[in-house]
Amino acid sequence: FLDDLQWADAASLDLISSIILDSEERSMLVIESYRENEVSHSDHPFSSHLRGLRMTSIPLTEIKIGNMTRSGISKILFTVISHLPMSRTEFLADIIYRKTGGNALLVNQFIKYLWDDGLL
Repeated sequence: FLDDLQWADAASLDLISSIILDSEERSMLVIESYRENEVSHSDHPFSSHLRGLRMTSIPLTEIKIGNMTRSGISKILFTVISHLPMSRTEFLADIIYRKTGGNALLVNQFIKYLWDDGLL
């Protein structure tokens, strides 16, 4: 699992491409993650890396993960703190959504912070 590749330099991405493309072992799974909003222009090193991989015969699956909804956050909260009625978790979910914009990482960290501090 290679995370945050939007920050990788061209040489590192070339090395990753070489490992993927030149490998005799064709049973390799490589998972690359990046923040699409930070790779918006076509001359970004990761954009070039991705274009190069798309032009090969190697099967690629792209999964885009969007932001969480208020409803999704509320369902997580209801599962975590099931002693509260759904109306209370919806209120808290709204606050968390406004603070995080629905970013899954930030939602997770925010809920963990509340849990660790005994606020949930």
